[in-house]
Amino acid sequence: MIKLQFNPLPLGIFAVLATAKGFLEAYAHSKNRTEKKGDVSSQFISVVFMLCGFLTPGSILLEICLLGSTLPWQLCVTCLCITPVVWYFRFLCIKELQEFYSVNVIVQNQHRLIKTGPYKYFRHPIYVLGIVENITYPMACGAWMTATWLSIIDTGATLIRRHHEQQQLILKFGKEYLQYMEETIW
Repeated sequence: MIKLQFNPLPLGIFAVLATAKGFLEAYAHSKNRTEKKGDVSSQFISVVFMLCGFLTPGSILLEICLLGSTLPWQLCVTCLCITPVVWYFRFLCIKELQEFYSVNVIVQNQHRLIKTGPYKYFRHPIYVLGIVENITYPMACGAWMTATWLSIIDTGATLIRRHHEQQQLILKFGKEYLQYMEETIW
């Protein structure tokens, strides 16, 4: 028989983080102004991200209620401190992109290359932040197995999407984007 464990600390951390993440995702969705869907490969990767997003909270809950948190509290607290900072920077990145933010890879006709804010240093800061979030969000709750499967699946999808997006931007901006690639990281 499976014995459920209801440790209030990881459950409380999960409740706060899941709520905050919900608000961030609602903000991101409100900024996704594009009417187009993007190409099929972009849509598939978006579905992978969406499925990971839907499965993550349930996986965290199952892990902390069925297995309990086996991570040292110091690691959980560190991840708990990092996660909101990551979300804040993601918010800033979405705000910086303005009308060019999309959940799919779409290069619009009026698209311009954003080189300000975090985009002055990183070509894809939202992707970098997403990879960090995939580790810190579950681990703040003590859910290391969720962090593991999420990091593997989501990082793979991110690398595919990043490559696809860079190809689209090179087609649109040519030498300007190639120069931008040399001036920035990831």
